Amino acid sequence: MSEFYCSKPSRCGLFFATAMVLGLAACTPQDQGAGSSNAGASSPTASPASAAFTSYSSALPSTDENNQCSLDTVNNQAASDNVVVPVGSDVMFGGWAGDGKGSAAKKFLLLLKGAKTYSASMHTGIARPDVAKALSSDGMANSGFNVSASLTGVLAGTYTVFLADPVNAGNVCASKRKIVLQ
Repeated sequence: MSEFYCSKPSRCGLFFATAMVLGLAACTPQDQGAGSSNAGASSPTASPASAAFTSYSSALPSTDENNQCSLDTVNNQAASDNVVVPVGSDVMFGGWAGDGKGSAAKKFLLLLKGAKTYSASMHTGIARPDVAKALSSDGMANSGFNVSASLTGVLAGTYTVFLADPVNAGNVCASKRKIVLQ
């Protein structure tokens, strides 16, 4: 085995330190970027839209005409029947929404209905090929949404989550999920 000899120790130390830094950098996972093919359809990666909930005064229809929606995630966790979130916090909602006729909803309202009703504006546009395949509808291919919404001003309580068309008041979809603000 050959020996390594360094005539100037300070330069050798700098050489080895540089080599170690470069070696560690090569082993560190790199950011995949927006065009990455690793982004799964069930967890959209597009930057979330920002919104704030405000009081909503319109009455919701007694029956849901639209069943093409799902609230999949709350704060990047799988949505359950009763998701608990702190009063006044910002909450990330993710899922998909259709117009009830086999096409992605364009602009919808995310509604929280409890003792009072609140709304936040949202839009679709995130690729959801899983939804299009499950519903056999190419029009649902970009039905996904991510919205970060501020709950500032929303009172503590239990709220059912709905998606509603701001233009057609009869086009409402119940997500069958509840948010509990504590």
